Amino acid sequence: MTKMLRRALLGGAAVAMMAAGAQAGELEALKAQLEALQNRVATMESRSAALPEGASLITFERGSTASADELFNNAALDQAPASRGTTIAITPTADLPAPVASIELSGYIRAVALWQSSPGNDTGLADNDSAKLSDFDLLARGQIDLKATTDTAVGRVTGGIQLRGNMGGVNGSYTPALNIRTAWATWQMTDALSLTFGETGQIAALSNVSYGTIATPVGLDSSRRPQFRLTYASGPFNLRFGIEDSSQGDTGANQTAMPDIAGSMGINMGMFGFRAGGEVGKVRTGVDFKTGWLANAGINMNLGSMVSMSLGGAYTKGLATDGLISAGTGAGLQGVVGGLQAFNATNDLVKAWALAGNMTFTMTDTTSLLLSAGYVKQKNENAANLDKAWSVGGALVYRPVEALQFAAEADYFSYKATDGDKGKAAIVGVAGWFFF
Repeated sequence: MTKMLRRALLGGAAVAMMAAGAQAGELEALKAQLEALQNRVATMESRSAALPEGASLITFERGSTASADELFNNAALDQAPASRGTTIAITPTADLPAPVASIELSGYIRAVALWQSSPGNDTGLADNDSAKLSDFDLLARGQIDLKATTDTAVGRVTGGIQLRGNMGGVNGSYTPALNIRTAWATWQMTDALSLTFGETGQIAALSNVSYGTIATPVGLDSSRRPQFRLTYASGPFNLRFGIEDSSQGDTGANQTAMPDIAGSMGINMGMFGFRAGGEVGKVRTGVDFKTGWLANAGINMNLGSMVSMSLGGAYTKGLATDGLISAGTGAGLQGVVGGLQAFNATNDLVKAWALAGNMTFTMTDTTSLLLSAGYVKQKNENAANLDKAWSVGGALVYRPVEALQFAAEADYFSYKATDGDKGKAAIVGVAGWFFF
């Protein structure tokens, strides 16, 4: 191909010179252009000749690690298999051992059919049958995870953008929404030290225990925050430290003057892992700002190839509404006391603690069972506020091929308010995914 190109270029240039009858100066200019063309063709020929048979400077491969990257903050069932997605690798010269840039693209399309039964009194927990309601909904979602990596003179840089569109609604509403869920970049400054900035999961989060398709479990959870974080990772040990946009008191004229400060450390030994974290930040009460804090710790274990589990706990003062502790709001549950409180009627910061755990049983190559349980207790004397809540849930997952996944899930919630009212809620659903 390159030889034919060179002949065509040389022939065309020669015809142009003969037909033009150009002056001497114009002829010299044409000769210079012809030499430049010859040099470009020679470069193309030498580069192609240097490539081994079957190799290419740009390669397209099936498979991607984007969806499983923890910075995308995907729930376990929303992570595409490593064989799905597409990776585009770019190698500018044939003698480089590895690509200097790559783009990874993956995602999924998901639909959920769910039924829920819950209290119907929006002002508090109800324990009478007349206040209960049932609702059936169909929800759809499309998501794309895009991850790009490039080598630079000062280290490797990786960035990711997650685009999610939700369609459908709960309890008779329909609220389609398209948003960028995460956007982050990581500069690998040395083999062990990296800097991450953008919006991703909270620095002090133990893990995203919301494995299911439908409900947010009671106990530990993780939200996403704009942040700057430094990460040190060497062997099984890693340490994260940084600042995040505060979740408390950042609206109106009384904005928090300082960001939240958070950190965590972890050890991963393969079959066993441990992580602990903490966060400190200012909380706006009804009259002033007070310093709130949160501490947590958790373990994860792989008990052979068939069973894995994780357990964790957290204690907080004022940061209970921070996203690291959840009261299990579920998919639009109606009538349950909403969330946890940052401060009470006397403007004192509210204390709360939570426990959560999950377990995965891999029964066959295509079938697995996920179980989850959680408990949260809030020390708040305000009447009709949440006192405690617990939940249990499970999902049976079937993946006939790597491109398709189906799950049937059931979750049960129990709530109690400080004034003694009790409530309960149940969610049952079936979901399907296509991973592309």
